[in-house]
Amino acid sequence: RALSSEKIKKYREEISLQLSLNKTGLKSDYAAELKICERHVDTPVNKNIIFLLEIMNIANKEWKQGEGDWIRVGCRIYEAQQSNDLPLTELRQDLSKPIKKGEKLQAIFRITIGSLPKGRYLVKFDMVNEFQFWFEEIGSVPLVENIEF
Repeated sequence: RALSSEKIKKYREEISLQLSLNKTGLKSDYAAELKICERHVDTPVNKNIIFLLEIMNIANKEWKQGEGDWIRVGCRIYEAQQSNDLPLTELRQDLSKPIKKGEKLQAIFRITIGSLPKGRYLVKFDMVNEFQFWFEEIGSVPLVENIEF
């Protein structure tokens, strides 16, 4: 059974539920809105996919390093045709500066695909409070992108 259609349907239902919950006015200290501004596939030699992400802090507080927080942008890569929820790999990248409440920041996120075989993958971008949680785990909606190489 193909993961792509079933998982995407399930994921859309979860997003719909999360959006409904967010409309109640409940906000977290850890909520983000992410979007892809650009995507570039490097040469076959380098085997990189480069994303220009726009990250918006829609939470109640500034994200900065320290005071128990280490906020980073991360991604999890899944095989599109598998039925399990275990990622093949997870990647992280530090933010270039703290992001105040309501502020946007652009970040370049490079995924090196050298160790992955050709195929279809699901990439899920999310913010991470390192060693504590991914924002999705506490109600923020991650950004999901299908890639093929």
